[in-house]
Amino acid sequence: ACPSTCWGHTCDHWVETSGKTCAELRENGCECSGCACGDATSPAPSPGQPTPTPPGSRRKILCLHGGGGTGPGFEIGFALSALAAEFDLVFPTAPQSGLWIRDPPGGKDVPTEDEDWASVAVTHLNEIVQSQGPFYAILGYSQGAAFVPVYLAQVPSGTFQLAALFCGYLPTTHNGLVRRINARAPFDGIASLHFMATNDPIITTGMSDEAAAKFSSPVVLVSPTAGHALPSSNDPTYPSVLAFFLSSPLLPRPPPPSLPLPPPPSSLLFFKPPKPPAPPPLAPALCVDDSIVCPHANDGECDDGGDGSLYALCPYGRDCADCGARVAPPPPMAPPPLPALCPPDKQWIECGRVGRCNNDGRCASRTQTHEVRCCSDTEIGGWSKRHASCPWAESDNGMGGCHHSKTFPEAEAICAAAGARLCTKDELTSDCTRGTGCGHDRDLIWSSGDTAPGSAGAEGEQDATPEEDGMEGEAPKAEEAGKKDEAAKPEGWSSSWG
Repeated sequence: ACPSTCWGHTCDHWVETSGKTCAELRENGCECSGCACGDATSPAPSPGQPTPTPPGSRRKILCLHGGGGTGPGFEIGFALSALAAEFDLVFPTAPQSGLWIRDPPGGKDVPTEDEDWASVAVTHLNEIVQSQGPFYAILGYSQGAAFVPVYLAQVPSGTFQLAALFCGYLPTTHNGLVRRINARAPFDGIASLHFMATNDPIITTGMSDEAAAKFSSPVVLVSPTAGHALPSSNDPTYPSVLAFFLSSPLLPRPPPPSLPLPPPPSSLLFFKPPKPPAPPPLAPALCVDDSIVCPHANDGECDDGGDGSLYALCPYGRDCADCGARVAPPPPMAPPPLPALCPPDKQWIECGRVGRCNNDGRCASRTQTHEVRCCSDTEIGGWSKRHASCPWAESDNGMGGCHHSKTFPEAEAICAAAGARLCTKDELTSDCTRGTGCGHDRDLIWSSGDTAPGSAGAEGEQDATPEEDGMEGEAPKAEEAGKKDEAAKPEGWSSSWG
C-alpha cells in the first residue's frame, strides 16, 4: 500500500474510490510518488521539477470588497468567516479611493472606451498575486465582483481555480473593459459561483445573470431572503456556498465535521422559497343562475367578479352557467395596482430644500451622480430632527464628510455605513433635511423613493409622473366603455411607464 496521505486518506484510497491517477493526485498537492498507488505508469517527479505543495498547507482566497470600501472593513463584517477554518483569506484594499473601477469622468451616462481603464487596480492585484500567491480562488462582492471578470480577462488562465461573484454585474459603463471581457469569454478552466438575491435593491438578478453568462459552467445561487450582501449563516443558500469552496473540482473531499454539507451543487442551481402552506378545505359550492340579481347571467361571459370573471356586475356565485361553481365566501376584489414611483432602473431625486433648486424632483438613472443626505429613525448624536414627524437627518456629521456626485448604489452604501438610510421622497419634500450642511439645500438629493411609515408628508406634494422623466404615461381606463352598464374589466386596468 502507498503510505503517503492526501486529504486524510492514503493515495490508494483515492485511486480506488475516485478513479484518479497518481499524476492527478500529485497535481493537487498529494505526495504520492515512490509507490504504485494503483497507477504503475505514473512516474515519480524527476529532479528539478517543482515540489508539490504539502497536503498540510492551506489554500488562499483573494477577497475583493465593494466600491468605496476597504480590505480591513470587508474582513471585519465578512459573512463567510467559516471559510477561515480551511483557507487563508486575503483582503486587499482597492488602490484608488476604495474603487476597483473608477467612475467615468463624464458621468455614468457617458461610458469610457479605454480598455486599460482599470490598469492601476490590475497592477495592484498582480503585485499581491505575485508576492502572496498562489491563490486557489478569487472572491468579489458588488464592485469587487464586477472587477473579477475584468481581472480574469487580463491574467493567464489557471491563475485561479475558482471564482465567486456575490451581487455581481458587468461594468457596462466602461465599454473598453466589457470588450476585454468579451474577448476572453466564456471563461473556461475555472469553476464559478454567482450569488444573487431577489430582494437586492441595487443589483438585480438579471444584472448578475449577465455576468454569469461570461463563464462556461456557472453555478447560480438565488437567495429568497438576502439583500445587497453576502449570505448569512441562516440563508438557505449558505451551505451550498460553503460547499462550492470546500468541494475541490478535481478531488473529492470529506466534509469537515463542523460543517454539515449537502451534495455539491449542480452546474445550474436555483433555490426557491419554501412552499406556502396547504389551503384550507373548500367551503360549500355556490352555483345559482339568478337573472333577477344578475341580468347578465348566462350570456357567455363570467360576470360575478370572481376568479376568471370579466366583470363584477353580479353577486358572487350568481352567474353559474358562465363562471362555474364558486366557493363561499367570495374573495375581495383587488384594486388595480398603483404605478411605481419610478421605473426599476431609476430612482427619485428631490431638492434638498423646497423651492431652492433650479430643477424639480424627478426619476433619474441610478448610475447618474447626485448629492447625499441620510435619515435615521433612531437618534444619532449630532443629527437634526426638525419636527416630530421627521426622522433625524444629516449631510456630513458621522458620514465621513460631505458627499457630492455619488451614484444611487454609492449613496445607499454611505448611509448604511453611517447606521442610517436614504431619506424618503416625502421626508425631503417636507424639508426634514434642510439646513443640515454641505450646501445641499440647492442640490438634488437621492431618495429611497418610497414613503416610510410615520414619515412626514407635505401639503401639495405631487407624486412622480412619467412626463417628469421624459416618458409617456397612461392613466387607468375602463375597457370597452359603455358595455354592460359601463362597467370596467378589473384585469383590463393598466398603467404603463411607456
